[in-house]
Amino acid sequence: MNDLKSMAKDAKKRLKTGFWEEHKDGINLIKTQAKSQGIESSNIVRYYQTTVIKEVKHKKDETELFYSKVKGILDSVGEVSDIIKRLIDADAYNALPYERKQRYVMDLSAKYREALGRYKREKKFDL
Repeated sequence: MNDLKSMAKDAKKRLKTGFWEEHKDGINLIKTQAKSQGIESSNIVRYYQTTVIKEVKHKKDETELFYSKVKGILDSVGEVSDIIKRLIDADAYNALPYERKQRYVMDLSAKYREALGRYKREKKFDL
């Protein structure tokens, strides 16, 4: 019940501060910029819908934290050959037995590929 109250307070706050009007104006501006660059506006709208949903939900789970780490690396140095080494949590990795280390690296590389795909999609729409 307490979560419901806090969600309602957040929604009311968004309404009072003009969050949705500002969002709508931003979408319209980006759509016109995209149209002038030859990007299909429906793709832009779909991308920004998912962005706003994440912003409204305050989604800061493990996946988002990992993505922000990957994004920081890609923004600062680009795609590098030692990306997995940079992403490994050394303390957790060193505590694992050999077989689990292999699984850890495989899982980490799969998460990285997913984050890299998202990064490239977002950069495509970064106007």
